[in-house]
Amino acid sequence: MTFTVKTLVCDCGKVCGSVEECQRLWEALISCIEDTMLGGKSLLVPGLCRFMYIKSSKRDLHQGVKGRVFVLDPDFLRAYHTTMRVPSGTALLVPCLSVNYSKLAALSGLSKDRVRQTLATMTKMIGQTVMHGEPVRLSFGQTGALAIEGRVASFQFGPMPVIP
Repeated sequence: MTFTVKTLVCDCGKVCGSVEECQRLWEALISCIEDTMLGGKSLLVPGLCRFMYIKSSKRDLHQGVKGRVFVLDPDFLRAYHTTMRVPSGTALLVPCLSVNYSKLAALSGLSKDRVRQTLATMTKMIGQTVMHGEPVRLSFGQTGALAIEGRVASFQFGPMPVIP
């Protein structure tokens, strides 16, 4: 059986106490990711992943954003023995902002500590599912979808947003 957002939210709700809180937090996380990326900035979700932009070189005729990259957090890769299908380089990546727990708390209606605890629980559940060899497919709204099969992760981005 494939581990999806619905499964993640239900399982996390059983551990954390409320399925509705977990659903609101996931929706707030997606909103935060989309807002940050629309601003042309990269975002780090600690312990889980990074959504990054690749800048064009100073020598390129057209300056700006060249593309997008998704990378699982190195701690997640190491802890759950996972690899990325396409590893990213480090050159010309836009620096990452860390996810703002206060913003997530305001969007989801939870306390900042509850947000941090629930995100850590979600990350752990995703990792444990990967360790058991089950396939994972998580949708991150318009940004794209994460697929992990056989401990090999890939990310399919949605359409490229227009960056002001």
